Amino acid sequence: MARRPGQGRRRGGPVAEARGGRSLGLGFGLLAVTVASVGLAVAWSGRAGVEAGALSAERAGVAARLAEAAVAEAGAVWRERARAERGVGYAPASLRLYAGAAPDPCAGGAATAGAFFCAETRTLGVDLATLDGIRARMRRDGEAATALFAGRAAALAAQAALGMDAGGAGARAAAGDCLAGVWAARSGLRGATPAVYGRTLAAAREAVAPGVARDAALFAAGAEGPRQAAFARGLAAGTLAACGP
Repeated sequence: MARRPGQGRRRGGPVAEARGGRSLGLGFGLLAVTVASVGLAVAWSGRAGVEAGALSAERAGVAARLAEAAVAEAGAVWRERARAERGVGYAPASLRLYAGAAPDPCAGGAATAGAFFCAETRTLGVDLATLDGIRARMRRDGEAATALFAGRAAALAAQAALGMDAGGAGARAAAGDCLAGVWAARSGLRGATPAVYGRTLAAAREAVAPGVARDAALFAAGAEGPRQAAFARGLAAGTLAACGP
Protein backbone atom coordinates (compact mmCIF):
# COMPACT_ATOMS: atom_id res chain seq x y z
CA MET A 1 0.00 0.00 0.00
CA ALA A 2 1.32 3.44 -0.94
CA ARG A 3 2.07 5.70 1.98
CA ARG A 4 1.15 9.33 2.34
CA PRO A 5 4.10 11.75 2.37
CA GLY A 6 5.60 11.72 5.83
CA GLN A 7 3.66 8.66 6.96
CA GLY A 8 5.73 6.41 9.16
CA ARG A 9 8.18 9.13 10.10
CA ARG A 10 6.23 10.55 13.03
CA ARG A 11 4.18 8.59 15.50
CA GLY A 12 1.38 10.86 16.53
CA GLY A 13 3.24 13.94 17.67
CA PRO A 14 1.71 16.60 19.92
CA VAL A 15 -1.81 16.06 18.60
CA ALA A 16 -1.65 12.40 19.58
CA GLU A 17 -0.45 13.40 23.05
CA ALA A 18 -3.30 15.88 23.42
CA ARG A 19 -5.84 13.30 22.26
CA GLY A 20 -4.47 10.90 24.83
CA GLY A 21 -5.28 13.38 27.58
CA ARG A 22 -1.72 13.82 28.77
CA SER A 23 -0.34 17.19 29.77
CA LEU A 24 1.00 18.88 26.68
CA GLY A 25 4.25 20.83 26.52
CA LEU A 26 4.56 22.34 23.04
CA GLY A 27 8.29 21.87 22.87
CA PHE A 28 8.59 23.48 19.44
CA GLY A 29 9.53 26.94 20.67
CA LEU A 30 7.25 28.33 17.95
CA LEU A 31 4.27 29.87 19.72
CA ALA A 32 3.49 32.54 22.26
CA VAL A 33 0.11 31.51 23.68
CA THR A 34 -2.19 34.01 25.37
CA VAL A 35 -5.74 33.50 26.58
CA ALA A 36 -8.57 36.01 26.22
CA SER A 37 -10.70 36.56 29.33
CA VAL A 38 -14.01 35.77 27.69
CA GLY A 39 -15.89 33.67 30.19
CA LEU A 40 -14.36 30.25 30.66
CA ALA A 41 -12.37 28.50 33.33
CA VAL A 42 -9.52 26.41 32.02
CA ALA A 43 -6.16 25.08 33.06
CA TRP A 44 -4.56 23.42 30.08
CA SER A 45 -0.89 22.65 29.52
CA GLY A 46 -0.47 23.77 33.11
CA ARG A 47 -0.25 27.39 32.01
CA ALA A 48 -3.55 29.22 31.60
CA GLY A 49 -6.74 30.01 33.47
CA VAL A 50 -9.42 32.70 33.34
CA GLU A 51 -12.88 33.38 34.73
CA ALA A 52 -15.59 30.72 34.71
CA GLY A 53 -18.42 30.92 32.20
CA ALA A 54 -19.98 29.24 29.19
CA LEU A 55 -17.54 26.36 28.76
CA SER A 56 -16.70 23.96 31.55
CA ALA A 57 -13.05 23.62 32.49
CA GLU A 58 -12.99 20.08 31.14
CA ARG A 59 -14.47 20.91 27.73
CA ALA A 60 -12.40 24.06 27.34
CA GLY A 61 -9.28 22.15 28.33
CA VAL A 62 -9.85 19.46 25.71
CA ALA A 63 -10.42 22.06 22.99
CA ALA A 64 -7.40 24.09 24.08
CA ARG A 65 -5.03 21.11 24.20
CA LEU A 66 -6.06 20.02 20.72
CA ALA A 67 -5.82 23.56 19.37
CA GLU A 68 -2.37 24.20 20.86
CA ALA A 69 -1.08 20.88 19.58
CA ALA A 70 -2.54 21.20 16.09
CA VAL A 71 -1.32 24.77 15.59
CA ALA A 72 2.17 23.93 16.85
CA GLU A 73 2.44 20.78 14.75
CA ALA A 74 1.11 22.48 11.62
CA GLY A 75 3.61 25.30 12.09
CA ALA A 76 6.45 22.81 12.42
CA VAL A 77 5.40 21.03 9.23
CA TRP A 78 5.06 24.22 7.20
CA ARG A 79 8.36 25.55 8.51
CA GLU A 80 10.11 22.34 7.42
CA ARG A 81 8.48 22.46 3.98
CA ALA A 82 9.27 26.15 3.49
CA ARG A 83 12.92 25.43 4.21
CA ALA A 84 13.04 22.28 2.08
CA GLU A 85 11.08 23.54 -0.94
CA ARG A 86 11.80 27.28 -0.95
CA GLY A 87 14.90 27.74 1.13
CA VAL A 88 13.13 30.30 3.31
CA GLY A 89 12.20 30.57 6.95
CA TYR A 90 8.71 30.54 8.38
CA ALA A 91 7.66 31.94 11.75
CA PRO A 92 4.12 31.04 12.88
CA ALA A 93 1.92 33.68 14.48
CA SER A 94 1.20 34.09 18.18
CA LEU A 95 -1.83 32.05 19.24
CA ARG A 96 -4.73 33.60 21.15
CA LEU A 97 -7.46 31.31 22.48
CA TYR A 98 -10.92 32.70 23.22
CA ALA A 99 -14.53 31.55 23.49
CA GLY A 100 -17.50 32.71 21.42
CA ALA A 101 -16.16 35.96 19.96
CA ALA A 102 -13.15 38.22 20.39
CA PRO A 103 -12.07 41.58 18.95
CA ASP A 104 -10.02 41.31 15.76
CA PRO A 105 -7.47 44.15 15.85
CA CYS A 106 -7.28 44.12 12.05
CA ALA A 107 -11.05 44.61 11.75
CA GLY A 108 -11.27 47.72 13.88
CA GLY A 109 -11.81 45.64 17.00
CA ALA A 110 -14.98 44.04 15.62
CA ALA A 111 -16.07 40.85 17.39
CA THR A 112 -15.04 37.81 15.37
CA ALA A 113 -16.05 34.17 15.90
CA GLY A 114 -14.52 30.87 14.81
CA ALA A 115 -10.99 32.03 14.09
CA PHE A 116 -9.15 35.03 12.71
CA PHE A 117 -5.68 36.12 11.68
CA CYS A 118 -4.48 39.70 12.07
CA ALA A 119 -1.43 40.37 9.90
CA GLU A 120 -0.65 43.67 11.63
CA THR A 121 -0.12 42.03 15.01
CA ARG A 122 0.75 38.53 13.72
CA THR A 123 -2.01 37.13 15.94
CA LEU A 124 -3.96 33.95 15.23
CA GLY A 125 -7.20 33.75 17.18
CA VAL A 126 -8.93 30.39 17.66
CA ASP A 127 -12.39 30.08 19.22
CA LEU A 128 -12.68 27.29 21.79
CA ALA A 129 -16.49 27.42 21.67
CA THR A 130 -16.47 26.65 17.94
CA LEU A 131 -13.99 23.82 18.52
CA ASP A 132 -16.20 22.41 21.28
CA GLY A 133 -19.22 22.57 18.96
CA ILE A 134 -17.35 20.79 16.19
CA ARG A 135 -16.25 18.04 18.56
CA ALA A 136 -19.82 17.47 19.76
CA ARG A 137 -21.28 17.42 16.24
CA MET A 138 -18.64 15.10 14.79
CA ARG A 139 -19.09 12.45 17.52
CA ARG A 140 -16.60 9.61 16.98
CA ASP A 141 -14.55 11.81 14.61
CA GLY A 142 -14.75 14.73 17.02
CA GLU A 143 -11.14 14.87 18.14
CA ALA A 144 -9.74 14.55 14.62
CA ALA A 145 -12.20 17.18 13.40
CA THR A 146 -11.28 19.57 16.23
CA ALA A 147 -7.60 19.25 15.39
CA LEU A 148 -8.35 19.63 11.67
CA PHE A 149 -10.23 22.88 12.15
CA ALA A 150 -7.55 24.31 14.44
CA GLY A 151 -4.88 23.38 11.90
CA ARG A 152 -6.97 24.90 9.11
CA ALA A 153 -7.31 28.09 11.15
CA ALA A 154 -3.52 28.17 11.49
CA ALA A 155 -3.31 28.09 7.70
CA LEU A 156 -4.73 31.64 7.69
CA ALA A 157 -1.42 32.81 9.11
CA ALA A 158 0.65 30.43 6.97
CA GLN A 159 -0.97 31.72 3.79
CA ALA A 160 0.02 35.29 4.63
CA ALA A 161 3.59 34.29 5.49
CA LEU A 162 4.01 32.09 2.40
CA GLY A 163 2.33 34.40 -0.12
CA MET A 164 -0.70 32.15 -0.65
CA ASP A 165 -3.39 34.64 0.37
CA ALA A 166 -4.11 36.29 -2.99
CA GLY A 167 -7.40 36.14 -4.90
CA GLY A 168 -11.00 35.91 -3.81
CA ALA A 169 -12.50 33.91 -0.96
CA GLY A 170 -12.69 30.73 -3.05
CA ALA A 171 -9.03 30.81 -4.07
CA ARG A 172 -7.91 31.65 -0.54
CA ALA A 173 -10.09 28.87 0.88
CA ALA A 174 -8.60 26.31 -1.52
CA ALA A 175 -5.00 27.30 -0.71
CA GLY A 176 -5.65 27.04 3.02
CA ASP A 177 -7.46 23.73 2.65
CA CYS A 178 -4.51 22.37 0.69
CA LEU A 179 -2.07 23.52 3.39
CA ALA A 180 -4.21 21.73 5.98
CA GLY A 181 -3.88 18.59 3.88
CA VAL A 182 -0.10 18.95 3.79
CA TRP A 183 -0.02 19.18 7.57
CA ALA A 184 -2.35 16.17 7.99
CA ALA A 185 -0.19 14.10 5.65
CA ARG A 186 3.14 15.01 7.19
CA SER A 187 1.95 14.61 10.78
CA GLY A 188 0.11 11.33 10.17
CA LEU A 189 -3.09 12.67 11.77
CA ARG A 190 -5.47 9.74 12.15
CA GLY A 191 -8.95 10.08 10.72
CA ALA A 192 -7.98 13.04 8.51
CA THR A 193 -9.78 11.96 5.35
CA PRO A 194 -11.27 14.34 2.76
CA ALA A 195 -14.76 13.19 3.78
CA VAL A 196 -14.11 13.97 7.46
CA TYR A 197 -12.61 17.31 6.43
CA GLY A 198 -15.74 18.23 4.48
CA ARG A 199 -17.95 17.32 7.42
CA THR A 200 -15.68 19.35 9.71
CA LEU A 201 -16.22 22.46 7.59
CA ALA A 202 -19.99 21.97 7.73
CA ALA A 203 -19.89 21.40 11.49
CA ALA A 204 -17.82 24.57 11.95
CA ARG A 205 -20.42 26.67 10.15
CA GLU A 206 -23.11 25.23 12.43
CA ALA A 207 -21.04 25.68 15.58
CA VAL A 208 -19.82 29.25 15.07
CA ALA A 209 -21.65 31.94 17.04
CA PRO A 210 -24.56 33.34 14.96
CA GLY A 211 -24.69 36.96 13.94
CA VAL A 212 -20.97 37.50 14.49
CA ALA A 213 -18.34 38.24 11.85
CA ARG A 214 -16.23 35.34 10.65
CA ASP A 215 -13.46 34.83 8.08
CA ALA A 216 -15.02 34.60 4.60
CA ALA A 217 -12.53 32.08 3.23
CA LEU A 218 -12.47 29.86 6.31
CA PHE A 219 -16.27 29.68 6.45
CA ALA A 220 -17.00 29.71 2.71
CA ALA A 221 -20.41 28.06 2.34
CA GLY A 222 -21.69 25.49 -0.15
CA ALA A 223 -18.30 24.42 -1.45
CA GLU A 224 -17.46 21.20 0.36
CA GLY A 225 -16.65 19.40 -2.92
CA PRO A 226 -13.95 21.80 -4.16
CA ARG A 227 -12.64 22.34 -0.64
CA GLN A 228 -12.38 18.59 -0.01
CA ALA A 229 -10.56 18.28 -3.33
CA ALA A 230 -8.06 20.96 -2.29
CA PHE A 231 -7.49 19.22 1.04
CA ALA A 232 -7.08 15.88 -0.77
CA ARG A 233 -4.49 17.44 -3.08
CA GLY A 234 -2.36 18.56 -0.14
CA LEU A 235 -2.92 15.25 1.64
CA ALA A 236 -1.73 13.26 -1.37
CA ALA A 237 1.29 15.41 -2.25
CA GLY A 238 2.44 16.62 1.15
CA THR A 239 4.15 19.63 -0.46
CA LEU A 240 3.63 23.37 -0.53
CA ALA A 241 4.03 23.23 -4.31
CA ALA A 242 0.73 21.37 -4.57
CA CYS A 243 -1.03 24.35 -2.97
CA GLY A 244 0.03 27.13 -5.31
CA PRO A 245 2.86 29.62 -5.81
